[in-house]
Amino acid sequence: MKSLLLLFTLSLLCTEISGSCPENFVRFANSCYYFITSRLTWFDADQYCTSLVPKSYNCHLAAIESSAEQDFLKNHILNNSELRSHSFLTSGNNLDSKKGWSWSATNRRFTYANWGPSEPSSGKCVQMHKDDSFRWRSLDCEDEPKMFVCEYEI
Repeated sequence: MKSLLLLFTLSLLCTEISGSCPENFVRFANSCYYFITSRLTWFDADQYCTSLVPKSYNCHLAAIESSAEQDFLKNHILNNSELRSHSFLTSGNNLDSKKGWSWSATNRRFTYANWGPSEPSSGKCVQMHKDDSFRWRSLDCEDEPKMFVCEYEI
């Protein structure tokens, strides 16, 4: 009986460690992503992502911290006819000019960047832009509402 209880406990522990994605999210590495087709401004999108996973504060606009992560997101968008013709907001921003470009989701400065031509420009927030092969463009955070990508860390 003790060994059965131990096995059950270990099984639960492994499930907790490995984690799983919430419904309708797609997984890459240790994160799950949800592509939102509603359009919001950067600030509203960030707040929306935070409310996506109840009782958790691990869901935010996506922080693209590697070329592998960028490629995954780009390929997912391109392989989905509903997504491929749209640009997507990320958590990238330069709202604190002393800090420079950073991810609001992680509060870390960029260590990887995939800017499009002549970028960053005068905008303070980052989008993956459809016309630049989903390379990044800066835009005004209160600019025209856009679709966005939420990231949930597991």
